[in-house]
Amino acid sequence: MSSSDGEKSPEELLGARHVNYAGERRDPHYGGTDAAFRALEEYLAERLDERTIATARTIAFTVDADASSTEIGKTLGAHQTGDTSEDILEDVVVSTWGSTNNRTKWVFERVEPAEERP
Repeated sequence: MSSSDGEKSPEELLGARHVNYAGERRDPHYGGTDAAFRALEEYLAERLDERTIATARTIAFTVDADASSTEIGKTLGAHQTGDTSEDILEDVVVSTWGSTNNRTKWVFERVEPAEERP
C-alpha cells in the first residue's frame, strides 16, 4: 500500500499519531495538558492529606474535568520524567506503586512547599 494510490501506509498513519507499534508515544517532550493538570489539582485538593494512591481512571471519574484518563496518565508520566513545568504539582511527589491490567497506580505524597524547606 502506498500513498500513490491515495491510501496511507501503517507507518504513515502511526507517524501522524506520534506513536510506534508498541503504542508508546514518540514525542519525548510531551509536557501534559492544561485540562489534565486542572483535573489533578482538583483531585489532589479534595483527596490528598499526606498520601494517596489512585489510577488515572479514578482521577478522571472523581473530578469534573475535561481530561480523559489517558490524558491524565500521560501527563503524570511526563511529570514523573521531568517534562512538565517546575511549578506544576510542586508540593506533591509523584511515583508509581504498581501496574496491574495495564493500569498504573500513582502514589501522591504531600511535601512541604519549596519556600518552607530549610
